[in-house]
Amino acid sequence: MGLVFTILFIVATYVSPASYFPELVAYRPSLVLGAFALFFSIPGILANKPWKLLQSYLWIGILAMAAISQIVNGWFGGALIATNDFIIQGMVFFLVVANCSTINRLKLLSGIICAVFIATIYVGSIAYWAQSHTSNFIIWQGVAEDSLGNAILLPRLRALGTVNDPNDFAQALAVCIALLFLWYKPRKRLTNICFVLLPAAYLFYGMILTHSRGSLVALMVLLLVTLRKRMGTIGATILSGGAAVGLLVLGFTGGRAIGAAEGADRMSAWGEGLMMFKHKPIFGVGYGAFTEHYQLTAHNSFVLCFTELGFLGYFCWLGMIVCGFLGLRWVLARNKPIALMKEEPSDAAMSMAAAYGGSGPVLLQDPATKDISDMDDDERRQFKQDRDLENAAGVVQAALIAFLTCAWFLSRSYVMTLYILLGMSASIVLMGMRRDPERLFVPLKKLVRFTVIAEFASIAFVYLLVRSGHVL
Repeated sequence: MGLVFTILFIVATYVSPASYFPELVAYRPSLVLGAFALFFSIPGILANKPWKLLQSYLWIGILAMAAISQIVNGWFGGALIATNDFIIQGMVFFLVVANCSTINRLKLLSGIICAVFIATIYVGSIAYWAQSHTSNFIIWQGVAEDSLGNAILLPRLRALGTVNDPNDFAQALAVCIALLFLWYKPRKRLTNICFVLLPAAYLFYGMILTHSRGSLVALMVLLLVTLRKRMGTIGATILSGGAAVGLLVLGFTGGRAIGAAEGADRMSAWGEGLMMFKHKPIFGVGYGAFTEHYQLTAHNSFVLCFTELGFLGYFCWLGMIVCGFLGLRWVLARNKPIALMKEEPSDAAMSMAAAYGGSGPVLLQDPATKDISDMDDDERRQFKQDRDLENAAGVVQAALIAFLTCAWFLSRSYVMTLYILLGMSASIVLMGMRRDPERLFVPLKKLVRFTVIAEFASIAFVYLLVRSGHVL
């Protein structure tokens, strides 16, 4: 029941039933489903023990800092509002950890989210091509002026609920394109075409209708990450860059230009964020309070977080992301230090294994090189489980990269999509721990060190961009 109510809660948050049936507003269906999901997930939380991971404590840190940031800035009532807002969006982290303890459950969750967005694209695209001015799925945005001074309006596709902005919707679609590859099966061409490639193509079609510039960058980065191991960094960069240029030429952004002039407002917002951070560096200006100090939002999730929650809150928020990446890397690195070895591992190999968080080699052969026909039933089953787990780790890693690429241009520090992905990463790490209970996890000192480095580096990078006057 916990998984069922978790899925219903996520779908209701994305779809917003009250948008279709206004009479439901008074009943707050998303909140009710969230309460049921949390209640029925208690056994799963106790069974999967998320407190083994630093991410759980960092989540609590974000919650605490959301409240403290309001209290320090003199609004005690705001602490309750901030706490309620973050819990509604962020508690999905624990719901996913509690209920997605297997790869099949992760696939089910991701598949339903993708199906909901595919249905949204279908309904919205009808309104898009009909040039509807009354549909809730379309917003009209001015992009230029004609010779008479009249605004030229561009239709942009959006969803409802928490992704009711075209850029938010495009970000969610980029994430879903990556998550579809959880369904990928080696040597199953027809299955992959039907359940991975065709849905991914339709999600890409939906992204085109949003005309989101940030999603174009996310696609380029996603393509680069996906192809880098096969083509090398240079080849993947050339191909992904060429694809981005081609999409621009074909009108992906709908005439919305990309350049320094178009990023002037964004640059100004980043500069204001740095000034707010300078004046209140420890606790920030308050959760959700950026627009109380500036007429625009930050247009950058990193800037928004360190401005509103200060250095302490930003450490917790960024730490969850760093732990997610390092945890997924730990799962993927299980066989990497000793791949293709046919003899006893050397001291250097043992040192590499330890550097990746392990106490020593686990297998003496990369799973990709194994001949499955030579295995007995138990070995074959274990091999498939290992392959599926490592595939899931790579897929969620790519989805996080897609989300964060878009987040660099959007103020989406606390949205549900991020915490779904972080919950998925935590679930995969816990699966890896159950697979190899004797294998050492990434040391706490390393997690903290990488988080502090990322914190200082990201703030310094924003500062340098503002100083240079250029937007990536």
